[in-house]
Parts: sequence; structure tokens; C-alpha cells
Amino acid sequence: MRRDGRFHVEHSRCVSEGLIVPATCTDHIRPLRYHGAKFDPANHQSLCHACNNRKGKTSDRAWLA
Repeated sequence: MRRDGRFHVEHSRCVSEGLIVPATCTDHIRPLRYHGAKFDPANHQSLCHACNNRKGKTSDRAWLA
């Protein structure tokens, strides 16, 4: 879930499969290494650990393009 209260499927396999699971971490939507704002709530989303790890392994391609 993001600040706007919506669930976004592009970073969450759980949401794309229709699952609602407890969030276990706060993720930066735009990674800090690509100038994402560390303390801006608009750059935060709640993810489960598995989805956060998956996003971390695949999201670099999007920011490098």
C-alpha cells in the first residue's frame, strides 16, 4: 500500500495474485541510489519481505533505462 491508500500491482506479486498480506517493511518506490527521496512519504510503500526482495532484484532495469 502506498500513501494514497491504494495497492499497486507493479511492485507486489501478492497484490497481483489478489492476496492481502501484512507488510513487513517500508520500501522506497524510487530507489535511493537513483535519487529517490529518503524521507518523503510519497516515495514510500509497504511491502511484504518477499515482494520487497523481488522488487530489489528487478527494479534496477527500470531506473537504468
